[in-house]
Amino acid sequence: MPRLKKIPKLVMGKLEKYGIPIFSHYEAVSDEYVILADKLILIYTYEFKDLRVSFHVSSQPNYVASIMLILKEIKELTDVLVMESFIYRNDELVSGEEAHELYSDLLSESIIEEYIKEQNTLFLLANSEVMGTA
Repeated sequence: MPRLKKIPKLVMGKLEKYGIPIFSHYEAVSDEYVILADKLILIYTYEFKDLRVSFHVSSQPNYVASIMLILKEIKELTDVLVMESFIYRNDELVSGEEAHELYSDLLSESIIEEYIKEQNTLFLLANSEVMGTA
């Protein structure tokens, strides 16, 4: 486990206090510390002393607001910047407008799949007596 510097340690402690799962954390390059948590990526830069937060495209506004309020409780944080949203495609991180388009496509596919399943179920129920299975 990496040796934690003060601010990343405070950020992780605050997230854990509020029940936000932390999946991983590591020093990415000499001046950045990355925290991967539930529906968000946080990057603390030692050079600029800021925390950059990127939310998963599926994050609801109330979740984003809650995270921002939690982070505001950390007095040692001087600047919190909200970055572009992200989503994972296979092992690739996609951000910005492309992430929103991908999420929209995935959501549409999911809705269509659910509709087809529902229609199949209704067909089977409607025809089960005719087929002699009722």
